[in-house]
Amino acid sequence: MTSDPKLIISLHEQAMDWADKARSARRAGDNVAQNGFLKKAFELEKQAALMIQSEESEPTRSVLHRSAASLAYKCKMYREAEWLVSRALLGNPPGEIMGELRRLNRKVLLELRLEDKKVSVSDQEFTMNLDGNQVIEGLAPVDLITHRITKLKKIFWNTIRQTNGMAFGSSAQLKNQKYTLWVSAWEPSSIDVVLRLGVSGQMSLSNMGGFDSIFHRVMTNFELLNHGDYGPLQNQIGDNEYYCNFVALAKEIAPDGDDVVTVNLGAVVEGQQREVDFRRQQQEFTGVPLPDLLQPSNGLHAINEYLTLRGELQFADGRTEHKQVKLDDINSGKPWTILVPEALMKDVVQPHFGEQVEIVGKRMARKNMLPTTLYLTEIRKL
Repeated sequence: MTSDPKLIISLHEQAMDWADKARSARRAGDNVAQNGFLKKAFELEKQAALMIQSEESEPTRSVLHRSAASLAYKCKMYREAEWLVSRALLGNPPGEIMGELRRLNRKVLLELRLEDKKVSVSDQEFTMNLDGNQVIEGLAPVDLITHRITKLKKIFWNTIRQTNGMAFGSSAQLKNQKYTLWVSAWEPSSIDVVLRLGVSGQMSLSNMGGFDSIFHRVMTNFELLNHGDYGPLQNQIGDNEYYCNFVALAKEIAPDGDDVVTVNLGAVVEGQQREVDFRRQQQEFTGVPLPDLLQPSNGLHAINEYLTLRGELQFADGRTEHKQVKLDDINSGKPWTILVPEALMKDVVQPHFGEQVEIVGKRMARKNMLPTTLYLTEIRKL
């Protein structure tokens, strides 16, 4: 060790003090102060680590290098972090520290690859925890997980489009940007899925308030729906098509009461941990009030008479004024035309093509009731 161990200890303690201040700033939602404190902590910890020259000074040498590399990672100084990890591995770190350094190095290399591809990924993580009869010691059928991730991806995507002022169903694209939802990790307990939102291109999310803003909107929407606060939820979303789309997608994420009993959602928003214990069962969504999205045309309108059909979902025509699918009812054998709101067609109905489904819909009428035409209000896979 260097001839001045007291100085090394002093530098390390000062670094930890600044790191504590950074944590306090994060909890207070002050990102600017947090970043400044982290940088001061990193500079002091790096200075302390580099003062130890001898490989015989283990584990102190590797511990300080790991700590400095971790602070560099938090400061998004990934090349510095990579160099410090490499320098630590050139020594003789104990097995446990060696494992931590390698795990940190994998995270650093991921960020460097994303940086090279000009992809910005949120520091914040959005978690989804599933528990139920089909979840056993960290194992679950793939469909239970991937199906819900797909619906969450659509919710994030639609939230971003709405935040950018785009009408639902607009064919316009977000210029110079491509958004992705990244699976960060699979954690075995019940089933924990960790997701991170990313964006590539020349622009950033800054004009929308950043990733925090998107996580905040999504978490608030789930919270209001879970508590049955439908009026505030509709006001929060502010657009009938986005509202109906969110409710329909949220229903498919919700517990079914058997295979999946609970779905717990979590995210750190503005430095604060938010969680929604999403316990509203899929069958309870029949009570959620939805605005009528059907645009009356040539006297065509829905009446308050509901019918339930079962059969294979087939054929789709999105070119007509009213989007529609076909279904041969297995009970009557009749072919039915199902009119589908645009808010539900792509994200909710199309994934069921070729599947056996149950459809609930309102009867349609012009002057008289149409014998085999329904306006879809609900769909589920059999």
